[in-house]
Amino acid sequence: MEKGGSGFFDLATRTGWAYGHPGVLPSCGVFDLKGSAEDGTLYAALYECVCDFIEWHKPTRLYAEAPLSPQGTKSNMNAWLILIGMVGVVRCVGAQYGLRVRLMNLSKIRSDVLSGLPWNQKQKNGKKPVVEQWCADQGIFTPDHNAADAVVGLEHSLRLFSRKGFARDLAQP
Repeated sequence: MEKGGSGFFDLATRTGWAYGHPGVLPSCGVFDLKGSAEDGTLYAALYECVCDFIEWHKPTRLYAEAPLSPQGTKSNMNAWLILIGMVGVVRCVGAQYGLRVRLMNLSKIRSDVLSGLPWNQKQKNGKKPVVEQWCADQGIFTPDHNAADAVVGLEHSLRLFSRKGFARDLAQP
């Protein structure tokens, strides 16, 4: 396995993850986190999963979903606070491994990656079935919408890092 690529996390109780390099189809999956935020077991589970991810893949860059502002979220304040805690866990693990975690807005990512495609406006806004279909169209199997969001986030971060185009474009001779 080639080491040193980028990783992206779509944070939730089913955290989507993706790992890859420019020009190569990424690997992806989900961490099905068990536990509660109230007693900290949810955060402990995420901590272990992110450590395992870093140990296995040895990424040189980490990205994660940026939480919306509390005013911009459609979920309740408790869900927003849990997401903030999850960001803290990922940053903590990243720091332990000498990696800075960059936060990225998934709505912006979806609009950038999905732009220019012949889909209606609702789909361009990144509704999750469309994100999953985009992954399938690229030949990437995603177990659910959390992994699909992570793949799209990874695609965007690879494009920014390479400054040459999306990973699928880099694979072209």
